[in-house]
Amino acid sequence: MKIITFGELLLRFSPSHYAKIREQEHMIMNVGGAEANVAVSLSNMGLSVDYVSRVPSNELTQFCIRDLAKNLVKIDHMQYGGKRLGLYFVESGNSIRSGKVIYDREDSSFAEMTPGMINWEEVMKDADWFHWTGVTPALSLGAAYACQEAIQKARELGLTVSGDLNYRKKLWNYEKSPNQIIPEFVSKTDILVCDVTSCRIMADVKIKNEKAPYQEQLQECSELLHKKYPNLKVSSSLIRDILNHSHHCIKGALYSEGNTVYAEEQDIYPVIDRIGGGDAFMSGLIYGLINYKDDLQKVINFATAASALKHTIKGDFNSFSADEISGLLEGGKNANVER
Repeated sequence: MKIITFGELLLRFSPSHYAKIREQEHMIMNVGGAEANVAVSLSNMGLSVDYVSRVPSNELTQFCIRDLAKNLVKIDHMQYGGKRLGLYFVESGNSIRSGKVIYDREDSSFAEMTPGMINWEEVMKDADWFHWTGVTPALSLGAAYACQEAIQKARELGLTVSGDLNYRKKLWNYEKSPNQIIPEFVSKTDILVCDVTSCRIMADVKIKNEKAPYQEQLQECSELLHKKYPNLKVSSSLIRDILNHSHHCIKGALYSEGNTVYAEEQDIYPVIDRIGGGDAFMSGLIYGLINYKDDLQKVINFATAASALKHTIKGDFNSFSADEISGLLEGGKNANVER
C-alpha cells in the first residue's frame, strides 16, 4: 500500500513555555503543514508514504527535508522552484488563554504552483491512495487548480481519494470563494473528514436545524453530504469539547452507508499542543480503513486515539506508532513507566 499526500511544506516558529510572541527573542522551529503531518503520521504507523510539494532550494528547505527523511517519508517527487518557504507562527494557549496562529505564506514557492508542474501520471503510477486538504486550494487559484488536476488523475488511475476540508478563514484571500472550488474536489473523493461549519462554507451543504445539539447537526449534515456527493463512501468528523485550552475531550464520528458510529471519548489533560491533532485523526482514519475496514467501530476508535496522543507532544508531527495507538485503546491510560 502506497499513499501520496500533496500540500505545502511549512516551517513553524513558536515561543517556548507558553509565552506570547511579542515577548520572545528566541523561537522554537518545527516542520509542519497539514499534508506533511498526515504523511509523517502514516509513516510512523508503518505505511509507505510519498509526500509531494514545491519548495525553494535553500537551507530552510534542507532542514525540513531532513525531518521528513528522519520519519521515513519519501520525497522522490518533490518539486524545487520559487524563492521562499511558507512560514507560520504559533502562540500556544494555556488554561483560560486561547492560542493564535499567524500565517506568512503569500507568494511562497507552493502558492505559486500551477497545473502541469507535476507529472501526476509518473507520481501515481504505483500508488494506491491520494490525500488532499482544503488548505491547498485556499493558498492561490494556481494551487487550487494544481490540486484539482491531481485529484482528477487519481480518479482516472483508480486510486482511493481522501480529503480533509480543513477550513482556514485567514487563507482564503483571492477571487474565488471555497464553495466555488471545493465541491468539484469532494465530488471525486471517497473518504472525507469535515465538520458542520466546513461543509456549509466549503461543500455547500446546509442543515435545517442549526440550533439542535451538535451530534444531531452532524447526523443531518452527513446524510445531506452523502446525498449531494454520491461518490463518497465514508465521511468522518472529530468532535471536540473544549473545557479550557488545556483540557479537551474528543471523540470521532464516522458515517457510512446510512449508519453512524462514535468513538470512545478521550479525555486529554493537559493539552500540550493541539496543532496537528486533526491531521493525526485523518491519518488514523486512513490507517484504520486500510487495516480494519470490516470493523468501522475499530476504525473510528483508532483515529480518535491517534489524535488524542498527538495532543500530548509538541510540534505538528504525530510520532506514535500503530502499536502505541492500539495500546491506548487496550488500556494504556495508566501512568506506569514501561520497564
